[in-house]
Order: sequence, then C-alpha cells, then structure tokens
Amino acid sequence: MPERREGFVYIKSDLLKQEIAFSTKTGWVYCQDKTTDGKLVSYSPEELEILRINKSVITPEIHAVKKIIGGTICDNNSAKSISSVKGNVQEEWNTELEIY
Repeated sequence: MPERREGFVYIKSDLLKQEIAFSTKTGWVYCQDKTTDGKLVSYSPEELEILRINKSVITPEIHAVKKIIGGTICDNNSAKSISSVKGNVQEEWNTELEIY
C-alpha cells in the first residue's frame, strides 16, 4: 500500500504474499495487486462473509481470478440467479447479432 491511512488496519497476508488493508469503516479488504483495468483487487464484506460461512479463505487461486477477470464471490443461490440473468443477456445479444 502506498501510504498508511487512518481507518485501515494493515495485515501481512502470507497466502497472498502481500500486505492487505482492511477498512474498519466499511469492512472492505483492499490488496496491493491491481486488476487488468488498473483498480485495486478488493473484497466486499459480503464476499468475506460467504468465505467465512463456507469455512474458506481468500486463496491464491481465488485472488488470481479476481485479478484477471474481476467478478464477485457469491453463494450458490446468487450464482444461479446471476447465471440466469447472464443467459438472458446472451440470448438477447445473439438475437441482435442475427438482425444484422
């Protein structure tokens, strides 16, 4: 992290091999790594709760996916809902392609 800011707790993550910052105000976790579009890789309180409930942690594999494609960690019910929406959007996109 470039500078230490008030309202954050800084933790050395052995799993991610970097220092991470936890916002005591919002509950978000920010990593030093950046996504492909230049934003800090971050984890919302909801994502952290899903990991906690599933007795998991932010693994290097999960972190690599967040770095490369972004996305949100979600539970199975949310994933089904997101997949359904994605399917509808894809069908709509395919229809538009057929028009032209």
